[in-house]
Amino acid sequence: MIALLNNSKYFKSSDKWLGNYHPDQEIRESNLWNKQGLSGQALDLKELWYIGKGQGVKNISNNSCDLNFPKPGKNSLNKNEKDEENKISTKDIEKFIKDIFIESKGSEYVDILSKDIHKAMGLKSRYPMVCGAMYNLQKEISRSDILHKTSSGQSSTLKIRYYL
Repeated sequence: MIALLNNSKYFKSSDKWLGNYHPDQEIRESNLWNKQGLSGQALDLKELWYIGKGQGVKNISNNSCDLNFPKPGKNSLNKNEKDEENKISTKDIEKFIKDIFIESKGSEYVDILSKDIHKAMGLKSRYPMVCGAMYNLQKEISRSDILHKTSSGQSSTLKIRYYL
């Protein structure tokens, strides 16, 4: 988490933060009191999503961790429904994809494949929700192209290019 904050161009401490006056330049520039781990490995989007959902980490050993994602239910939901068992909604998926947009800032575009989002979020049988979120985001982004779509429009192979 510390490395993620340190390497993020979006993280900035308050102007009133006392660390701005600290004699150690590394503390002033990192905007963090903790110097240990500043150049460590940052969390990836899957780990961030997981922490954001408040689920915690199941097992940590040998520099790896098993993420304990909630188990999805058996029935697929429509694109704008909420998965009550897992508390996953289309809006949650949209936020996850928007976080990818933020991480890709500076790039001309980002290609999103529904299967990748589904897998990264630990979902099961939720392609209609993932595809619904992807289509909803097309309305918010000024330009996008559907690179691949099946006749149902709600499969694991839906691929959309979003121009940032």
